[in-house]
Amino acid sequence: TVLYLRNLESGEEWPIYDQLSKDQQEAWSIFGLYTGYSWTPDDKQIIIWSNGKIWKLDVAAANKATQIPFTCAVKQKIYDAVRFQQDFNQATFKPQVIRHATTSPDGKWLVFNAVGYLWKKELPSGTPERLVGSNDAGYRDAGFEFEPSFSRDGKWIVYTTWNDTLGGSIYKIPMATGARVTAKPVKINKAKGIFRTPVFSPDGKWIAFVKESGSGVLGSGYTAKPGTYIMNADGANEKFVTDDGGNPMFNLAGDRLFIQTGSGLRSVRLDGEDVRVLVKSTYGSQFTVSPDEKWIAFIDLHKGYVASFPEVGKTLELGAGTADFPVKVISKDAGYNLHWSNDSKQIHYTLGSQYYSINLNERFEFIANKPDSLFKIPEKGIDVNLTAT
Repeated sequence: TVLYLRNLESGEEWPIYDQLSKDQQEAWSIFGLYTGYSWTPDDKQIIIWSNGKIWKLDVAAANKATQIPFTCAVKQKIYDAVRFQQDFNQATFKPQVIRHATTSPDGKWLVFNAVGYLWKKELPSGTPERLVGSNDAGYRDAGFEFEPSFSRDGKWIVYTTWNDTLGGSIYKIPMATGARVTAKPVKINKAKGIFRTPVFSPDGKWIAFVKESGSGVLGSGYTAKPGTYIMNADGANEKFVTDDGGNPMFNLAGDRLFIQTGSGLRSVRLDGEDVRVLVKSTYGSQFTVSPDEKWIAFIDLHKGYVASFPEVGKTLELGAGTADFPVKVISKDAGYNLHWSNDSKQIHYTLGSQYYSINLNERFEFIANKPDSLFKIPEKGIDVNLTAT
């Protein structure tokens, strides 16, 4: 933070003092702007505070300051700072953040991202292993792995990769279910880009995905027409759908896409026409429609919720406090990576290194004819228990 003078007639500006305390005006000033300074009556000096002291600045010279002595008697409570010793040289460690988790259609496997790569874990107590064989010479330059998604029959997984030099790609890989068994991935995108959230159609013939517009981190190369696309499962016949929203999901019939937006959920035909606004929400996100389209899960202020998804022919206002149709909380503190079981009877999510599954018949009274007051939100899930090097 630097103090400048400005000539109001000429518009000239120049710095006169660069020893001020930092006020973060380059961000959004969470500690306030740099106020509390004043000119002397003769316009030759400025009185200002800096680094716990009061200073008198000579405006005719740069960084010429004289401290104004000031003391006062105060009473402060000073506590020992909470510190935890960290060992950064461990040979192995247990990641505490699980991303992009998805459950196989048969419910037997969990695939997820951690420390930059994809892992598979046999549920409930298997040891996580790399999904892709790390010694595959033809795959070493693919980079980091993200956002896996199963085909409905559970035979394939589609996912994205990123390499700072080569850019992004979309791969698919057969789901190998044996311990220490890996399959060979197949690259299916034809051109470079920044790819996100690929998903299979219900019949496995199409893949929907997002091309991003780039950023200061990932660059802007090969991002000329961002938006949601579809292509054949082998990467052929790529078609643009829409530039609105992201995180596409196919509907049950496979002829429309559900699209996440900043304020809700929309659906659109595969040709980009007939856009329908299905859900609006003030604080909701991660809207996830069940495979049978009867339910919708979402996050509202970090907590997970599930609601019935009635076909009413108009936009639904959805949130934690919705009373027009059943909405139930499913997480104690927070939940992420919402996704459904293949039969739409369970909703899964993660928090930290814990994996949770909620049975709908335990959460809604009208499904199993038992009071939903008997349901207890789980405080602990299945520990993913990944050990990384």
